[in-house]
Amino acid sequence: MQDINNLCMHCMKDKGTELVCPHCHKGAEDDQGAPYLPVRTRLAERYIVGSIISKNGEGATYMGWDCKNDSAVLIREFLPLTLCERDLSTWELKPIADCTLLYNKYLGDFLTLSKRLARMRDLSSLMPIYDIFELGGTAYTVSEYCESITLNDFLIRNGGSLNYEQCRSLLMPVLTSLIALHNVGIEHDGLSPENLLVGKDGKIRVIDFCIPEARSARSELKEQLYAGYSAIEQYGYEGTIGPWTDVYGFASIIYRTLVGNAPTAAPERATNDRLVIPAKIAENVPKHSMVALANALQFLPNERTSSLERFKDEFSAAPNVVTTTDVENKKRVAEGGVVSVSEEKKKEETDRRKKAVIYTLIALGCTFVVIITVVLIILGSLGILGCGGDEGPSQVESSTVESSQTQSVVSEFNVNEIEVPNVVNQTVADVQKSLNNKFVVVVEAKQYSDQVEEGLIISQTPAANEKINSNGEVQVIKVVVSMGAEKVSFPSIEGLSYEKAMLKLYEAGFSFVCIEKEEKYDPDQKPGTVLSATHLNSEMISGNKYTRDTAILISVADAQSGPSESTESTEDPETEE
Repeated sequence: MQDINNLCMHCMKDKGTELVCPHCHKGAEDDQGAPYLPVRTRLAERYIVGSIISKNGEGATYMGWDCKNDSAVLIREFLPLTLCERDLSTWELKPIADCTLLYNKYLGDFLTLSKRLARMRDLSSLMPIYDIFELGGTAYTVSEYCESITLNDFLIRNGGSLNYEQCRSLLMPVLTSLIALHNVGIEHDGLSPENLLVGKDGKIRVIDFCIPEARSARSELKEQLYAGYSAIEQYGYEGTIGPWTDVYGFASIIYRTLVGNAPTAAPERATNDRLVIPAKIAENVPKHSMVALANALQFLPNERTSSLERFKDEFSAAPNVVTTTDVENKKRVAEGGVVSVSEEKKKEETDRRKKAVIYTLIALGCTFVVIITVVLIILGSLGILGCGGDEGPSQVESSTVESSQTQSVVSEFNVNEIEVPNVVNQTVADVQKSLNNKFVVVVEAKQYSDQVEEGLIISQTPAANEKINSNGEVQVIKVVVSMGAEKVSFPSIEGLSYEKAMLKLYEAGFSFVCIEKEEKYDPDQKPGTVLSATHLNSEMISGNKYTRDTAILISVADAQSGPSESTESTEDPETEE
């Protein structure tokens, strides 16, 4: 049975008597502040409330502990701050005056949604709900917990973006689960990289399901919207929220995963509705998937792909399946406002023809300049253009004509020329924030460097200050990011507790994956104290440099055989009982 007093309220792991948790490296327990439940509140004589993980207009999600199963859990509390208040003497929730009917309605909706989600617990992309109860004037759900990071953090750790195949393998299982939920009438309406969690098993799980009113600016609840991922209808503009709202959110997540940044926020698209995928990324995405993405990201809901199931078919289908007849296109538009693929192709063909005409005119212009130049040179050499046989000025003049005409054509041809910014010795995150919409950064590789600090960019392609022709498209800057020095100094850990030693090794740059622990009997040391650290039976020496992935074996005083931590004995250890 776990000693509750030793649990870290941030991660629900045993931190012993340490002030700073050796697992999540967080310190003292937070004061949650009213009206949120205090840390270590006990619910239903079974659950311990931990730190707040997230909160919105519907309620709050806490880290928690299930005393019956001895396991970490997620606890969701219905807590609509605009409709209720908490009695700090009893910690019960009470509706604000004149809000009783609305509070009770939303509470009922919360319970209904929770029960329906609980019945769908077998879906692989859900965090299963296994307990629902009412207490203190409100309701709670308890879900399983798995160690994970948000999709946003996962992408940052992997260079900011993924390629098409990586994106498909990671996100398609989520889409399958969301389709199953839509089929029983459950929508999320808040999909973003912040509420998709990537577990250690590599699977993504969706959290933060809420009643619809928490995702709309038109309700009495404080709305929770995600810039770049929430659709225009959620901001209170024309249109209603429906399955197509999740289509927009999920397509925005795919866009973020491929491109490296979120789409333009929906309200901003009202005045400048232009989403661009860099050509170097688009060329590695199948045409039918690009069309599906464009359809799903349509600004107006009546022009957007109508369902997640249709989006999945279009995103994954072979090109000949996506290309439909005009009759079928009209039917699709009538059903869900999907942009016609044939119209898209007509537009592309028109653009292609326009470009062909422009390039032809440019070529003819260049040819004309060359012909005129050759004629002028020949006439000049024959003395026909000269006045009184003075050839010099005529040659200079013809050269000037040639130069000015050629420059005119070249100038017109390079109207889209832009200069590549210098991103070396900056972090990818800082660069993405500072760059204008003409560039996007993609991490091409990571490598060790003794000269460049970990996390900073070592090199870039194209080079800084190089001038390139953008053709009006967003350009990709490929970068190599430093992983820091390959070898790092080994810290002094002998005599420390195992937890403190691990923290020191982590701070020094050694990989936790390569560290193993063994216990040895030592009557002269307190249990849990580090005795030594070795690599291939050779002692690790403090101050010496080793590679970050060196296999380290840490020997720790045996907890069963050593003396008690709380007492210091002067007797011979062999005579103690």
